[in-house]
Amino acid sequence: MLLSDDHQHTEQLEQAAPGVFVIKQIRATSGYKYTLTIQAEGETYRAITSVSRLSPVIDSLTFKYYPEGGDHDSVGYRVKIWGQELTGKGDAIRILIRRNGILQNLPDDLNIYNDDNVEGNYVQGLEMNSFTGYKSGDLITVEQWSLDPAAYDFWNQLKTQVDNGGLFAPVPANVPTNVININAASAKVATGYFGASLSVVLPTVELK
Repeated sequence: MLLSDDHQHTEQLEQAAPGVFVIKQIRATSGYKYTLTIQAEGETYRAITSVSRLSPVIDSLTFKYYPEGGDHDSVGYRVKIWGQELTGKGDAIRILIRRNGILQNLPDDLNIYNDDNVEGNYVQGLEMNSFTGYKSGDLITVEQWSLDPAAYDFWNQLKTQVDNGGLFAPVPANVPTNVININAASAKVATGYFGASLSVVLPTVELK
């Protein structure tokens, strides 16, 4: 598996465990484009992505408590983020939350946002989705990851599929991938998405 960028850097990725590859040299840089080349089962696949800046610039977190019978199914706190959205369209982020060091990674924990409705404005208490409410004594760590427009579209379509349900829901379909078999005539296709992000980990907060 070969990783390269549009500034003449290349790196052969090492497999640390089945399906897990380690990047030792190349690091995500805002504005750069990256190409991943994969050779598997006699086929060659290629994926291209870019790195967007981190916006909004999160400056604080607050927590809102929901009691039993409130606006959520489970009792507890929800995280809210505050920060300045930078001027310029096309920003998008994914927010990851760790609870006592454990990544909250169920479908209802997926938090993706773009700047369509907040362009250049201050984000005031945007509430994060969470499957369960957080409790007093929990250690909460928030991570912010930038998404380029194509990556945001992938996650948004994935969220739509995950949330798809009910008697009249449309038939689920594979979310489009940017990992393409260079042999267009081959029946072997890929799923998933290759992306690159800038990220920041905010200081851990203990709920009181």
